[in-house]
Amino acid sequence: RRLEHGGATAALAEAACARASELEPQAIATVALSLVKLGAASPEDGRRSVGLRALKRLARAARRRMAAFNAQDLDSLASAYARLGLPRWGAKLASAIAAAAVALGTKRCTPRHLANVLWGVAKLSSGCRLARGSVATEPSVVSLCGMAGGALASDAAAFNARDLSNAA
Repeated sequence: RRLEHGGATAALAEAACARASELEPQAIATVALSLVKLGAASPEDGRRSVGLRALKRLARAARRRMAAFNAQDLDSLASAYARLGLPRWGAKLASAIAAAAVALGTKRCTPRHLANVLWGVAKLSSGCRLARGSVATEPSVVSLCGMAGGALASDAAAFNARDLSNAA
């Protein structure tokens, strides 16, 4: 089983389940990313695993508080759930993350954060009903793509090679 690390990962997942609705945006994003990196939501653990329950509650809490997320929080949240690889969770969360990033705009989203959010939203969207093939159809995702395209067109030099790769 992947919930090891001396029981710390399981304890983190249990605490996240219990307190997800109380957490600040930075904590939601950080805990979600930590749980995914620690393998707390491994597919072999099944749908009832404490890691999956925690990540589901964190996603719900994130959607409720999305307007309070900053660019780094959105970056971490998008990265966490994109790495998770559970597309049926993707639609609502990808749409909310995209809308929040667009609301922040390019003044508050650095090129790195914008590229990472774009990658995460694209990965989340690719397995659900927000995209048809490689064409984004959800309005918030389309707006995010437009914002990223505008940022790339106006200041491509601000994006490093990794950012450009993530935005591709």
